[in-house]
Amino acid sequence: MPRDFQQTHENLLDCAKKHFLKFGFERASIREICKDASVTNGAFYNHFADKEALFGSLVEPVLQKISEMYSDSVAKHFELAKTDELKDLWRLSEDTIQQIIEYIYENFNVFKLLLMCSDGTKYAAFMDDIVRLEVHDTIKLINELKLRGVPIKELEE
Repeated sequence: MPRDFQQTHENLLDCAKKHFLKFGFERASIREICKDASVTNGAFYNHFADKEALFGSLVEPVLQKISEMYSDSVAKHFELAKTDELKDLWRLSEDTIQQIIEYIYENFNVFKLLLMCSDGTKYAAFMDDIVRLEVHDTIKLINELKLRGVPIKELEE
């Protein structure tokens, strides 16, 4: 029975997500994913270059969205830091944190993949990368506030 390309693609993604969540990236098998998706290994390669490309197809859209949310928030923080509306920085931080938490819960399994199942992929350092970025941007914002004369407690990197 011939399958629609998009239906096969979505089926492979669904099966892969289950396998990656159960076994992790390194122990998940393309052969077993294909078996569960009822497609041949050859059909798999019509959709994905390799196992890491399959994993990336699951996590990249979510990473792009969270990155946009973060970048927008950072830009707004820096805009506010140049005004006299410094109390709005706290509200913005709270709103951003709430939005990000809601987004994480809406995409909970993808974040589980990133945090617990990504060893062996280029996404394995996901959390470390986020922490480095947040530390960098926080230090930059603190320096901006200091330039405006806002009293800030010294932090060590």
